[in-house]
Amino acid sequence: AGCIALQNVSSSLCGGICCLQEVRHFSLNFFDCRRMADVAVLGASLKSLKRLTHLHINFASCSDVRDISSLSPGIGDNVRKLTLSFAGCSLHNLASLGKRLSTLRWLERLNLDFSYCKISLAEDVSAILYSLRTLPQLCDLQLDMSFVGCVVPQEGDVQTIADVRQGIQHFPPVRDTFCVQFPMARIG
Repeated sequence: AGCIALQNVSSSLCGGICCLQEVRHFSLNFFDCRRMADVAVLGASLKSLKRLTHLHINFASCSDVRDISSLSPGIGDNVRKLTLSFAGCSLHNLASLGKRLSTLRWLERLNLDFSYCKISLAEDVSAILYSLRTLPQLCDLQLDMSFVGCVVPQEGDVQTIADVRQGIQHFPPVRDTFCVQFPMARIG
C-alpha cells in the first residue's frame, strides 16, 4: 500500500502471477499506489488463473487508475466471489466491466466500491446494474456509490446520476443480501 512508481514493479509482479495457476483465492492490495495507470498487464496475468474462485483487488485511492477495460477480461469465468474497490478513482470505460460481469454465471457474491469516484459516463453505471440482472447465482450484492460524481470529460462538469437510482428500482430481488449505499451521491 502507498507505493510510488509501481509501474516497473507491477510488470514483475504480474509476471509471477502467471506461475500461480492452482490458486483459488487471490487478493491484491494496491491502496494509494501512484503511477499505476495501466492495469493491462494485471488483466493479462489474471487470465492464466483458470481455477480462481475468489478475487479481491483494491485500487482505492490509486489516482492514476482510470481505464479499467483491460482489467475486465482477466476476471475468470469460475469466479464465485468478486470484490473490486475503486474508491477515489476517476474511471472511464466502466461498461467493459459490466459486460464482463454479465458473463460470470457462477458469481455468487459481488462487492463493488465506487465511493468517492468520478465516473466519466453515468450510462456506464447503468450498464453495470443492467448486467447484474443476468446473473443466476448472485445471492450477495454490495454496491457502494457514496459521494459519486459523473464528470463530463470535455468540460469537467458534474452530471447527475439519477438514472442509477432508476436502475436499482428495476433490479430483480437478490436471494440473500442486497446492500446499496448512495449517501451524498450527486442526484439531480
